Amino acid sequence: MVSRILLCCALLSASPVLAATVLDDYLTLPQKYLAALGTTADRTSLIRVQDLRNGYLELEGAWEGNAQVALWTGRGGQRLLGVVQTDCGPVCHQTLYFLKRQNGRWVDVTRTTFSPPSSAVLLGYFRTASRNTRRPGEDTPPFLYTLPRVGTAIEVVVDPTFTDHPTVLTRLRFDAATMRFTDLGGPK
Repeated sequence: MVSRILLCCALLSASPVLAATVLDDYLTLPQKYLAALGTTADRTSLIRVQDLRNGYLELEGAWEGNAQVALWTGRGGQRLLGVVQTDCGPVCHQTLYFLKRQNGRWVDVTRTTFSPPSSAVLLGYFRTASRNTRRPGEDTPPFLYTLPRVGTAIEVVVDPTFTDHPTVLTRLRFDAATMRFTDLGGPK
Protein backbone atom coordinates (compact mmCIF):
# COMPACT_ATOMS: atom_id res chain seq x y z
CA MET A 1 0.00 0.00 0.00
CA VAL A 2 2.77 2.41 0.95
CA SER A 3 4.60 1.65 -2.30
CA ARG A 4 1.47 2.52 -4.32
CA ILE A 5 1.13 5.85 -2.52
CA LEU A 6 4.82 6.61 -3.13
CA LEU A 7 4.45 5.67 -6.80
CA CYS A 8 1.45 8.00 -7.20
CA CYS A 9 3.31 10.84 -5.49
CA ALA A 10 6.36 10.29 -7.70
CA LEU A 11 4.25 10.34 -10.87
CA LEU A 12 2.41 13.49 -9.82
CA SER A 13 5.60 15.34 -8.91
CA ALA A 14 7.32 14.33 -12.17
CA SER A 15 4.56 15.61 -14.43
CA PRO A 16 4.63 19.34 -15.19
CA VAL A 17 1.73 21.38 -13.89
CA LEU A 18 -0.14 22.95 -16.78
CA ALA A 19 -2.04 26.17 -16.40
CA ALA A 20 -5.78 25.70 -16.65
CA THR A 21 -6.64 28.89 -18.59
CA VAL A 22 -5.13 31.68 -20.66
CA LEU A 23 -5.34 33.79 -17.49
CA ASP A 24 -3.16 31.32 -15.59
CA ASP A 25 -0.66 31.36 -18.46
CA TYR A 26 -0.66 35.18 -18.56
CA LEU A 27 -0.04 35.42 -14.82
CA THR A 28 3.05 33.19 -15.13
CA LEU A 29 4.64 34.92 -18.14
CA PRO A 30 8.12 36.34 -17.58
CA GLN A 31 8.18 40.13 -17.92
CA LYS A 32 10.49 39.99 -20.96
CA TYR A 33 7.55 38.82 -23.11
CA LEU A 34 5.27 41.72 -22.25
CA ALA A 35 6.95 44.93 -21.12
CA ALA A 36 3.79 46.23 -19.42
CA LEU A 37 3.71 43.35 -16.92
CA GLY A 38 4.34 43.92 -13.27
CA THR A 39 3.28 42.05 -10.17
CA THR A 40 0.31 39.67 -10.26
CA ALA A 41 -1.91 42.44 -8.85
CA ASP A 42 -0.68 44.82 -11.56
CA ARG A 43 -1.27 42.22 -14.24
CA THR A 44 -4.88 41.58 -13.29
CA SER A 45 -5.58 45.33 -13.27
CA LEU A 46 -4.46 45.53 -16.93
CA ILE A 47 -7.15 43.09 -18.14
CA ARG A 48 -9.84 44.88 -20.16
CA VAL A 49 -11.37 41.81 -21.85
CA GLN A 50 -11.23 38.38 -20.24
CA ASP A 51 -12.72 35.57 -22.33
CA LEU A 52 -11.51 32.38 -20.69
CA ARG A 53 -13.86 30.17 -22.71
CA ASN A 54 -12.14 31.24 -25.93
CA GLY A 55 -8.64 31.57 -24.45
CA TYR A 56 -8.31 35.33 -24.95
CA LEU A 57 -7.25 38.37 -22.93
CA GLU A 58 -7.02 42.00 -23.98
CA LEU A 59 -4.91 44.32 -21.86
CA GLU A 60 -4.70 48.08 -21.45
CA GLY A 61 -2.55 50.10 -19.14
CA ALA A 62 -0.78 53.41 -18.75
CA TRP A 63 1.09 53.04 -22.04
CA GLU A 64 -0.24 54.21 -25.41
CA GLY A 65 -1.42 51.00 -27.02
CA ASN A 66 -2.66 47.64 -25.82
CA ALA A 67 -1.79 43.98 -25.64
CA GLN A 68 -3.47 40.70 -26.44
CA VAL A 69 -2.85 37.18 -25.17
CA ALA A 70 -4.42 34.20 -26.95
CA LEU A 71 -4.21 30.46 -26.44
CA TRP A 72 -4.25 27.85 -29.21
CA THR A 73 -4.47 24.12 -28.61
CA GLY A 74 -2.88 21.71 -31.04
CA ARG A 75 -3.26 18.01 -31.53
CA GLY A 76 -2.54 16.00 -28.44
CA GLY A 77 -3.36 18.96 -26.22
CA GLN A 78 -0.21 20.96 -27.02
CA ARG A 79 -0.64 24.58 -25.98
CA LEU A 80 0.66 27.62 -27.82
CA LEU A 81 0.41 31.07 -26.27
CA GLY A 82 0.47 34.16 -28.48
CA VAL A 83 1.41 37.50 -26.96
CA VAL A 84 1.32 40.78 -28.87
CA GLN A 85 2.02 44.20 -27.39
CA THR A 86 1.21 47.31 -29.41
CA ASP A 87 2.89 50.60 -28.57
CA CYS A 88 1.61 53.71 -30.36
CA GLY A 89 2.60 57.30 -30.78
CA PRO A 90 2.58 58.64 -33.42
CA VAL A 91 2.73 55.29 -35.32
CA CYS A 92 2.03 51.89 -33.79
CA HIS A 93 4.72 49.21 -33.43
CA GLN A 94 4.35 45.68 -32.11
CA THR A 95 6.26 42.91 -30.44
CA LEU A 96 4.89 39.44 -31.06
CA TYR A 97 5.82 36.17 -29.38
CA PHE A 98 4.61 32.61 -29.56
CA LEU A 99 5.46 30.58 -26.50
CA LYS A 100 5.24 26.98 -25.32
CA ARG A 101 5.86 25.51 -21.91
CA GLN A 102 8.69 23.00 -21.83
CA ASN A 103 9.86 21.45 -18.59
CA GLY A 104 7.88 24.03 -16.63
CA ARG A 105 9.45 27.04 -18.38
CA TRP A 106 8.25 29.33 -21.14
CA VAL A 107 10.15 28.84 -24.42
CA ASP A 108 10.00 31.29 -27.33
CA VAL A 109 8.95 29.31 -30.44
CA THR A 110 8.07 32.32 -32.61
CA ARG A 111 10.59 31.52 -35.35
CA THR A 112 9.47 27.91 -35.75
CA THR A 113 5.75 28.61 -35.44
CA PHE A 114 5.18 31.90 -37.21
CA SER A 115 6.37 32.90 -40.69
CA PRO A 116 4.59 36.17 -41.48
CA PRO A 117 4.11 37.38 -45.04
CA SER A 118 6.92 39.70 -46.14
CA SER A 119 6.43 43.47 -46.14
CA ALA A 120 6.36 43.38 -49.96
CA VAL A 121 3.53 40.82 -49.94
CA LEU A 122 1.60 42.83 -47.34
CA LEU A 123 2.09 46.01 -49.37
CA GLY A 124 0.63 44.20 -52.37
CA TYR A 125 -2.34 43.14 -50.25
CA PHE A 126 -2.71 46.75 -49.08
CA ARG A 127 -2.75 48.06 -52.64
CA THR A 128 -5.38 45.49 -53.60
CA ALA A 129 -7.54 46.15 -50.53
CA SER A 130 -7.45 49.92 -50.77
CA ARG A 131 -7.06 50.31 -54.53
CA ASN A 132 -3.96 52.21 -53.51
CA THR A 133 -1.50 53.31 -56.17
CA ARG A 134 1.41 54.37 -54.00
CA ARG A 135 4.70 54.62 -55.80
CA PRO A 136 8.06 53.35 -54.57
CA GLY A 137 9.53 55.68 -51.98
CA GLU A 138 6.20 56.71 -50.51
CA ASP A 139 5.33 55.77 -46.96
CA THR A 140 4.55 52.12 -46.42
CA PRO A 141 1.79 51.70 -43.88
CA PRO A 142 2.58 49.88 -40.65
CA PHE A 143 1.03 46.43 -40.47
CA LEU A 144 -0.31 45.09 -37.18
CA TYR A 145 -1.37 41.66 -35.95
CA THR A 146 -4.67 41.11 -34.18
CA LEU A 147 -4.95 37.90 -32.18
CA PRO A 148 -8.31 36.14 -32.40
CA ARG A 149 -10.85 36.29 -29.62
CA VAL A 150 -12.91 33.68 -31.44
CA GLY A 151 -11.48 31.19 -33.92
CA THR A 152 -7.83 30.53 -34.64
CA ALA A 153 -6.84 32.96 -37.41
CA ILE A 154 -4.66 35.99 -36.77
CA GLU A 155 -5.66 39.08 -38.76
CA VAL A 156 -3.04 41.28 -40.36
CA VAL A 157 -4.39 44.84 -40.46
CA VAL A 158 -3.15 48.28 -41.44
CA ASP A 159 -2.44 50.59 -38.50
CA PRO A 160 -5.76 52.45 -38.08
CA THR A 161 -3.93 55.79 -37.75
CA PHE A 162 -2.76 55.32 -41.35
CA THR A 163 -6.15 54.70 -42.99
CA ASP A 164 -9.60 56.17 -42.56
CA HIS A 165 -11.24 52.73 -42.24
CA PRO A 166 -10.26 49.32 -40.83
CA THR A 167 -8.36 47.34 -43.45
CA VAL A 168 -7.81 43.60 -42.97
CA LEU A 169 -5.07 42.52 -45.36
CA THR A 170 -5.01 38.79 -44.70
CA ARG A 171 -5.63 36.11 -42.14
CA LEU A 172 -3.04 33.66 -40.88
CA ARG A 173 -4.68 30.32 -40.12
CA PHE A 174 -3.48 28.09 -37.28
CA ASP A 175 -2.86 24.45 -38.19
CA ALA A 176 -3.37 22.30 -35.08
CA ALA A 177 -1.38 19.41 -36.58
CA THR A 178 1.80 21.36 -37.33
CA MET A 179 1.36 24.12 -34.69
CA ARG A 180 2.17 26.70 -37.40
CA PHE A 181 0.37 29.61 -39.06
CA THR A 182 -0.17 29.90 -42.82
CA ASP A 183 -1.24 32.89 -44.92
CA LEU A 184 -4.74 32.54 -46.37
CA GLY A 185 -3.86 34.76 -49.32
CA GLY A 186 -4.76 38.41 -49.05
CA PRO A 187 -7.89 40.53 -49.03
CA LYS A 188 -11.13 39.08 -50.31
